[in-house]
Amino acid sequence: KKAKRWFEQSWWGVVRLAIVEGLVCYGPDRGQQVTMVRADQWLPGKARVSEPEAGRILLRRYLRGYGPATLRDFSKWTSFSSPEAKAVWESLEEELAEVSVEGREAFILRQDGDELAASHLDDETVRLLPNFDPYLLAHADKNHLVTSRYYKRVYRQAGWVSPVVLLNGRVIGTWSYARRGKRLSLEVTPFENFSSLTRTRVEEEAAGLGGLLETPYEIKFRQPKGSL
Repeated sequence: KKAKRWFEQSWWGVVRLAIVEGLVCYGPDRGQQVTMVRADQWLPGKARVSEPEAGRILLRRYLRGYGPATLRDFSKWTSFSSPEAKAVWESLEEELAEVSVEGREAFILRQDGDELAASHLDDETVRLLPNFDPYLLAHADKNHLVTSRYYKRVYRQAGWVSPVVLLNGRVIGTWSYARRGKRLSLEVTPFENFSSLTRTRVEEEAAGLGGLLETPYEIKFRQPKGSL
């Protein structure tokens, strides 16, 4: 029954099931070819953990990386069925703390509560995230990331997830880049007009990208685009 879900999705489901069961893992790439190797040969001496404990480890890591989150978010992210996700969640309830995010009930690890309470954001914290960034894929409900008006500009047809501009954790636009000769050309499309400070922060992020790639860069801000 567990395998049936994987097989019905695609041929890749066969390999994915083997990964989930810990039989194989990713090996070194061969050019553009992805390879799989036997886990017991590639990672010798690794102690196996029970399925319940593996679920708890996964939930702890998920909440540490993507919390606050809900049971529904965890189920969506893992592709666990609702009963499977609920069983893992309930087994860790003593380690969870409920918080409110804009009126929405969610959970974090209890031990992370003090650090979260002491944290703060600069008034203009801007990040440029690439397409399919994990931050954009960790929750079933995306309202805390992007308003419904602009949802389809981020989460597009055929499962495509756009590169985005974040302001204090929320999506405020999209961006793209292309190499033109020896220069890196970035194009930013705001959902609404950026403040001068936000534009400055975007330019600082672009400079960081150019520095990482050791390439001179140029940046162009397009006119804001409304909802689709």
